Amino acid sequence: MAALLLAALPGAGGATPARDAAAPVLAQPAPDPMLRTRALMREFPWISRFWAELAGAEQARAQRAFRRRGVTEGFAERWDAMGLQDRVLLLFGPGRGQG
Repeated sequence: MAALLLAALPGAGGATPARDAAAPVLAQPAPDPMLRTRALMREFPWISRFWAELAGAEQARAQRAFRRRGVTEGFAERWDAMGLQDRVLLLFGPGRGQG
C-alpha cells in the first residue's frame, strides 16, 4: 500500500512524466497594438483628450513621460498632434513583444 502511495507522488516513480528539457519554448505572439491602445484607453480615458482638457495630474504625468524622452518644451502642441497609439507608447512604453 505504501509503495502505491509513493508511486503516485510526483517525481517518485514516473506517475507524472518529466518535462523534456529539450522541448522548445514557444514565444507568445505580440499583442495587437490597436487592441492594447483600446484597452488602455478604457482604463485611462484621458489619453484621448486634448492637452487643455487634461487635469493637472494628467498633464504632469505626460510631461514626465516627455522629459524621459528628451522633450523639454512644447508639451501641449506635441500632445495634441500625437495619435492615440503614440500617446500610449509615450506613457506606457512598448508592450511585451513589441520591440
